[in-house]
Amino acid sequence: MLQYPEDVAASLGEFWQALIAQQTEYLPGLEPVLSLSAYRSIARRTVLPILQHWRVCRKKVLREVLRSAFLVADHGLLLTVADNALHAWDPNDPGRYALWLGSAYLLAPTRYAAALQDYMGRSRERILPPLDFIVLVLSADVEQRLALSAPASAMLLQIIAPKFPPHQDQHGHLCDNSQKLLYLFYRLALSADPQAAAAIDRLSRVRVMKLFSDILQEVQTLLTRQAAVPSFDNFVADLQRRGAIRAKKNWSDGSQHCRN
Repeated sequence: MLQYPEDVAASLGEFWQALIAQQTEYLPGLEPVLSLSAYRSIARRTVLPILQHWRVCRKKVLREVLRSAFLVADHGLLLTVADNALHAWDPNDPGRYALWLGSAYLLAPTRYAAALQDYMGRSRERILPPLDFIVLVLSADVEQRLALSAPASAMLLQIIAPKFPPHQDQHGHLCDNSQKLLYLFYRLALSADPQAAAAIDRLSRVRVMKLFSDILQEVQTLLTRQAAVPSFDNFVADLQRRGAIRAKKNWSDGSQHCRN
């Protein structure tokens, strides 16, 4: 199979497109192509046609196909597919539409910042899918194929963070969604973008970001390399130890604010 990736990709692509034309929700053999690095050459040739034509796939599968596309496909072509998808998919289905909108923002943040902000509004149902997906893509981007600028990262935090202050459970543990938000701060702290310091400074002056002032101060310290760069887990632990995370306790109903 690996000796002839072009032939295998062509055969699989033809097989999958025939199933897609029949409105199938399952494509046999897709999961290993998406998940195994040995099959990346096949994924590179098949993920964009799948995304162009598959309209009935499950949310979890769409998420994985998009994640794979960020890892292996041409980002210019992926942006074209995302542009078209935003006209074809239903905005009232945030579990799917928000994945496309989050993708479009990562690929063209200036063009899609206003649309992302307007779409999210104050609805947690619309905030969580792009937050989940954006963190998934950024954390998987070990080859740094996605050059998200510091101003774009700061804008993303400005859109999401005020609507999503950190929460902790009765044991003092930050919930999963709070950790995802903190990962966006962490990515900004690691930025090599020359505009990063100015982006953080502008972000710290935004009134609704005052809740995160201590976190932004730590981000600025790490950015200027006045401290050793920690792992993400140590970054969060340091913030908690210093009292920089002004987390709200959420004891009565963990499902309301936290999702683990």
